[in-house]
Amino acid sequence: MGGSTPCPSPPGQLVPDDDTYAPLLAGVQMVSPGRGWVVGKGLILATTDGSHWQRQYDGAEPFIFVDAVDENHVWAVGRHRLFGTSDGGRHWRPLGSPPAPLRSVHFVDANRGFGVAGFPSVVRDGVTMAAHAGTLVQTFDGGLTWETLSAPCHVESVCFSTVDDGWLVTSGEAYRSEDAGAHWREVLRFPRGDGWFPTVQCARPHAAWVLLESREGAMSHSSHVAYQSGDGGATWTALFVEGYTNVDPKIAAPEKTPGTYPGPFSVVGPSEAVFVGYTPPADNPTATMVATRGGRTLGEVRPVPVAQFTPSGASFVRLERGWVVGAVDGTGVTLATGTRVILATSDGGRTWATQYRLA
Repeated sequence: MGGSTPCPSPPGQLVPDDDTYAPLLAGVQMVSPGRGWVVGKGLILATTDGSHWQRQYDGAEPFIFVDAVDENHVWAVGRHRLFGTSDGGRHWRPLGSPPAPLRSVHFVDANRGFGVAGFPSVVRDGVTMAAHAGTLVQTFDGGLTWETLSAPCHVESVCFSTVDDGWLVTSGEAYRSEDAGAHWREVLRFPRGDGWFPTVQCARPHAAWVLLESREGAMSHSSHVAYQSGDGGATWTALFVEGYTNVDPKIAAPEKTPGTYPGPFSVVGPSEAVFVGYTPPADNPTATMVATRGGRTLGEVRPVPVAQFTPSGASFVRLERGWVVGAVDGTGVTLATGTRVILATSDGGRTWATQYRLA
């Protein structure tokens, strides 16, 4: 499937006209236990020891996504512009962008990268909504120039474990490419009924993880389900499903989610990942995490002991060692107000340390 036919715009989508809902902290990317970056509204933070964070950018751009391939080459996706560095963040510079704003990027080396273009997603009242039908784009020069790549309609998320081995998800299906995105074949059709906002992450060799999040939320619950494939998409395992998920037929998976609302997740390898979620009853949401081993076995659901914390990004270098970013606020349903927080664990979520806090 190439998707060369123009894609119709789905109905009822929200196009943001300001940055009101840009997260205070949007994402974290660690490339080693000591080296990583966090992006958010008007700032880029970096660590060289895995514990202390310094500002590398302080300005007006609201950043929503971060990607890195090594300790030098990093990209920060803003709502308006893409920024990049080739010296570990000592110097950040604006790069090129497609006609529509980038919402995420995934690079396989310093030059070759892929992205989803379209107005970025927004979070309103705890609900994530796609703002525009996404288009797959690619770059050969580190993000200076971008071109459209033929792909299925309405791309939501994309990742490549190598330049040839790619995965993407739309609102209804997952696809795989084995020729650098020139052709795509469907490998998973999502259950119908909840208007999914999906995210995909992948790992060598031939493994992918998909988290489906509902666009609807009610009664402190948001439908979500996670899948994993370790054989190139030939077979899929449903890892867990939120108990209020309303699909037909029912999904055969444990109701052992990391919260009633889905949060970020981080793939550690082809058979290991960490999922973070939160449960916002009344005014005191509780964030929790659950790790998978072997791609199928769920570990213990462990709380993140920070009251009123809403997670927005996670990066784990091992199942035991990881970072989660988000906001602490009085409502538990928005990432755009409150206090910015970076949390870290070195024992698989049994204990957490607050590494950064900014009101």
